[in-house]
Amino acid sequence: MPEPIAAQVRIGIAEEPRHRNHYYEQFPVLELRAALSTPPTIKTLKKWAAEAKSVNPQFEHVLLCWQGFTHEERDLRGGVRATLEVGESVNDLGHFKESRANLRNWQSVLAAASAVEAKLILLETPASFAPSSSNKARLRSFVKGWSKLPEGLRLAWHPAGFWEREECIEICNELGCLLVVDPLVDPDEPMPTGANCYCQMLGRHGLFDRYGDDDLMRLCELIQGYEDCIVTFRTRQSLRDAQRLLAMLADYQADEGEDDDEDEDDDEDFELDDLLDDDDEDDADDEDDEDEEDEEDEEDEEDEDDEEDL
Repeated sequence: MPEPIAAQVRIGIAEEPRHRNHYYEQFPVLELRAALSTPPTIKTLKKWAAEAKSVNPQFEHVLLCWQGFTHEERDLRGGVRATLEVGESVNDLGHFKESRANLRNWQSVLAAASAVEAKLILLETPASFAPSSSNKARLRSFVKGWSKLPEGLRLAWHPAGFWEREECIEICNELGCLLVVDPLVDPDEPMPTGANCYCQMLGRHGLFDRYGDDDLMRLCELIQGYEDCIVTFRTRQSLRDAQRLLAMLADYQADEGEDDDEDEDDDEDFELDDLLDDDDEDDADDEDDEDEEDEEDEEDEEDEDDEEDL
């Protein structure tokens, strides 16, 4: 029998839904990509959190970290830039540099996470944040030191560029972060270890592509065994793909339940057969005992006859 699907799979999308209340009813998580380039105001974030909780008390927003913090100036393609104060330089921005400007920007990110009641902040680093020893050291220093995460808040990391999956898994395990992966980009790559998993689905053949049923079934197989798994879609038909996966997981788990029932029936049949076999053996033993007793009685009668003849 296959290993059971993740105990909790939270499916959502990575874009702003048109009908928020309907979305909150159907899905348990939303990746706030609006915060990437132009962070919403604290007032707006609080409003979104209140609306979601009123519809679904268990709903969770994942806050995508503002690129003004994670990216250097050369990597930005639009949106709100970080403001600089006297004595600060654009060279102080991004890539987890422990600068005055980055420290200030990170506090803005934490305030946004608190406003929307996020339990997870997603750090998307650009390809320019390469796997150099200096970048690894800055990432470790940030997560272990000056990030100063409040209780209940965790980091997820989605690296772009030429990072090796195995090394990213090791770094995230060391730092207590969630590694964000698209497991269908290369199904031969190892999946993150640990109890939790975060899958950001980018499309079968690139960003905004869609997935076939075979792809989604493969995804169901890959997330088996995790205690908790978040799956968000950034595909051309993200909402539809999320709905299809939701339905497929329901069917998948129902099939597993039927298999469990069949196993239980087999066990009951086996136990009943054992009992019947035992009863048959007992009856056979009783018959053997009766035959032996009859033979003994006949022998005793023959002995008595012999004695009388004598």
